[in-house]
Amino acid sequence: MQGGVADSATGRLIGCKVITSSGVYTPSTAAKFIIAELQGAGAGGDGVGTHAATGSMSIGASGGGGGYGKFLITALAASYAITIGAGGTGGVASTSSNVTTPGSNGGDTKLGSVATATGGNNSSAGLSGVSAIAGLAIVAGRSPGGTASGTGLILALRGGNSGYRLGLTTYAGLSGPGGDSHFGNGGQEALSQVDSTSQAGSAGDGYGAGGSGAISSGTGAGAVGGKGSDGLVIIWEFA
Repeated sequence: MQGGVADSATGRLIGCKVITSSGVYTPSTAAKFIIAELQGAGAGGDGVGTHAATGSMSIGASGGGGGYGKFLITALAASYAITIGAGGTGGVASTSSNVTTPGSNGGDTKLGSVATATGGNNSSAGLSGVSAIAGLAIVAGRSPGGTASGTGLILALRGGNSGYRLGLTTYAGLSGPGGDSHFGNGGQEALSQVDSTSQAGSAGDGYGAGGSGAISSGTGAGAVGGKGSDGLVIIWEFA
């Protein structure tokens, strides 16, 4: 072969598989080793409940992004069970006053028992029924991202933490964005600028990004949290 890589050359790329649903991966007959990229799923954001009176606000926590791992696997098995982590669900819109409803963690993405990228977390409690003093801010913690581990780990990137939530007045505040991932951006923060309003959280985009939390102020209605986006596996085959 002229101007390229000979068909008999060792280490040449012979295929790429993008896997977005759980199943079984069987390496190609000619594959001698693979590089596998795993992305865990993003966590969902909190939902919020209905408010019964002005002067307070509920702000849902946003979800963290899923972890990412790149793995070099030289001793190939005949096949591998693939698990694609499911994006965490957003918390429901509650009819109870002054409450937040938790979103769920993102699912882990796995290549058999060899490699794992864990999903993002929603482990930071939302703010319920808070009353901020004008000019000051109530700031709450962030939900952490996932990690990666396994055989032949080349690179591990922690998923992005969710953004801080804050309230500026009795009706103005924001939930903070969901955590980013290697393959996606977290859901945009929910915002309240006018008393007695509510806004749902936004879903994470791409793969492995966290959803944002919802917000409600005054006599605003309940609102749902944003969903985290699902995980992903990419496999590069080499001869």
